[in-house]
Amino acid sequence: MSTASPLAANERLLRVRGLKTWFPLRQGLLQRARTWVRAVDGVDLELDAGTTLALVGESGCGKTTVGRTLLGLERAQAGSISFGGRELVGLPEQEFRPLRRRIQLIFQDPGAALDPRMRIGDAIAEGPRSFGATRHEQLTRTLELLERVGLDASMTERWPHQLSGGQRQRVCIARALALEPEVLVCDEATSALDVSVQAQILNLLADLQRERGLAYLFITHDLALVRHFADRVAVMYLGRIVEQGPVARVFERPAHPYTRALLAAAPTLDPDRRGRVRPLSGDLPSVLSPPSGCPFHPRCPEVLTDRCNREIPADVAVPGGGTARCLLDPARA
Repeated sequence: MSTASPLAANERLLRVRGLKTWFPLRQGLLQRARTWVRAVDGVDLELDAGTTLALVGESGCGKTTVGRTLLGLERAQAGSISFGGRELVGLPEQEFRPLRRRIQLIFQDPGAALDPRMRIGDAIAEGPRSFGATRHEQLTRTLELLERVGLDASMTERWPHQLSGGQRQRVCIARALALEPEVLVCDEATSALDVSVQAQILNLLADLQRERGLAYLFITHDLALVRHFADRVAVMYLGRIVEQGPVARVFERPAHPYTRALLAAAPTLDPDRRGRVRPLSGDLPSVLSPPSGCPFHPRCPEVLTDRCNREIPADVAVPGGGTARCLLDPARA
């Protein structure tokens, strides 16, 4: 769990409201958009300095698209992204580019994230070089960052294929830090690593957060990691946030049936918790034709058939902090 100072924790870095990122599905000779893939369909998020927000959900729910939209790698069709008080949606590229150094991305696969034709030193220095740093500044910064992420200075002359998976991910972290960002989007940043290496990378990220007041948007499937690493968690389903709040409250008193199903499906040695909630069944519906009403109702073990089929739930405050989008009374959790 992060230990940000009160001053840092009170600074709202990122505020997302009603974010929609849709992709056209084109057909015919003229390649006209016949329908839209609603990858992100009205997402609200907030991230404070020095804290970690985990974004969880099944594969295909839109988590990665949220991260890519925040970085300007995908274009939002609607909504608002306020970063440090600056609106990003609709911002021209020439005005968005200076802001890129303040929010950086750590990819899931460190091997694919590094150019195999570029030495490690050049990969780390690429960001500062693109923003006008001198060769001396690039070298100094690279050596400082290698030391901080626990790698030897000799790494500057190596190629990506000469490094282990853990070493490559440390390089990716150093590269992300090279522009001194305020926010890191970690997209499954530890899922491709061995368990022991995962722990080393998570400890490194926690240390960096304490030292620099970094904020993390941590996209992951690993609920055990979320419980021990994040401050807040947002649960995503079919392009929407169905529940969010403090980690302790969401894990101990989940208010949404989907959250309860995800937690029930997580491996556990606790005999009291096993079998308490029916695990999730069925497949994620297609984003091309989402269900009417509550998008979760076809799979929900607690469905109220008449209402859930026709009503789209609104955010409701949950006792203990956070919100949930469910027609059931959140106080019953």
